[in-house]
Amino acid sequence: MSKWRLTVVVMLLLALLGIMPSAAQPQPASSGPWVYLARFAFDPLAGEPAAPSPLAGLEGPAPASPYYLLQFEGPVQEEWKQAVEAAGIPLLSYVPDFAFVVRLPAGMSADAARALPHVRWVGPYRMLYKLSPELDAWTAESTPIELSVSLFPGEDTAEVEAQVRAWGGEVKDRAQSDLLGAGLRVSLPAHRLTELVGLRGVAWVEPYLPMELHNDRARSIMQVNQAQSTLAGLGTNLYGA
Repeated sequence: MSKWRLTVVVMLLLALLGIMPSAAQPQPASSGPWVYLARFAFDPLAGEPAAPSPLAGLEGPAPASPYYLLQFEGPVQEEWKQAVEAAGIPLLSYVPDFAFVVRLPAGMSADAARALPHVRWVGPYRMLYKLSPELDAWTAESTPIELSVSLFPGEDTAEVEAQVRAWGGEVKDRAQSDLLGAGLRVSLPAHRLTELVGLRGVAWVEPYLPMELHNDRARSIMQVNQAQSTLAGLGTNLYGA
C-alpha cells in the first residue's frame, strides 16, 4: 500500500463521516445533544449555523443528494439503529453526539425518517459540511491546489474524476474501501472547490498533506541491531524497534 493510500484510509476513518469533530468548542446549556462537525457545533433543534458570507452558496445540499445527518435522542442503542436500517436507511458514519451520516432511499422524505422511533432530528448534509475550514481562503484563488477527496461509501469515482479533469484538474491517485468509500488525491484550480463539494458523491475535501517519516532513526539510536545479534544476560532479548 502506498503512503498516500495509507493516508486516505486514515483520513476516511477520521473524517467520514464522522466528518471530524470540531476542536475545543464548549457545549452551552441545552435541552438535548449537539452535533459536532469540523466547522460547527450546534443544537440542530435550535437551527443550523449560517455559512460565512464567501460560502453562502454552500448553504444547501448538493443537487439531488440523498445524504442527511440523522441524530438520535440519546446514547445510541443497537435496537434504535436496527429500526432505522430496517426502514432502508444505511448508517454510513458516526458523528458526535449520537448522530450518523445516512443515505435516504428514493422516495423517503426527511420527515418520514424523523418519525422513526428515537430519532431526534434529520437534516440535509449541506455542501458547507463537506469543505475543510482550512480551504476557505482558497475558494477565490485560481492557482492549483492538491486535495484529498473522500467519497461516500458506494459512490463511483468515475463521475468525480471526469469532472475534475473537465475543470482542468488532475487525478493523481485513488484508493478504494468497500466499508469507508473511495478516496482521491487530486490537483484542482482552487476556485473550483465550491463546485467540487457540490458533486453528489463527495463527502469531504481537505488539503493534501504528504506523509513524512518520523522516528525513523530509532533502531540505530537504540542499538537494536546489536541487541538482536548478541545473546547476553538471561539469553532472552526483548526488542520492539
